[in-house]
Amino acid sequence: IQYRVMMLRGYQGEVWQRQAERLEAFRNVIHGRGGRLCVITFPFLDEPWKSYSFSLAHQRLGELWRRLEVRHADLLDWYEAYDPHELVVAAGDTHPNELAHSLAAEALLELLDEVMIEE
Repeated sequence: IQYRVMMLRGYQGEVWQRQAERLEAFRNVIHGRGGRLCVITFPFLDEPWKSYSFSLAHQRLGELWRRLEVRHADLLDWYEAYDPHELVVAAGDTHPNELAHSLAAEALLELLDEVMIEE
């Protein structure tokens, strides 16, 4: 099985339901100890946004975090203005580069500012 196919299965059916339950339990542990969970979702940077195969995964995660009232930033929203090739280290290395990290830092600061204002 290809890696992507295996990963995508994690956002479907019973596998996704179990994962959603684990994420909710994780949130509950943090809240039970007086903390507050905030989440950032990083997209894969190795395919065009028009045909991005993990859109459903981002949608499912966003819906879950909203239902659980967890503050969430999806970097896909921040990265879509750029060609994915502009956001990676090199053609053969799809890890985030300086620009991608800078955008992620901006998203994180915005998210934390919102959380701090709410409190």
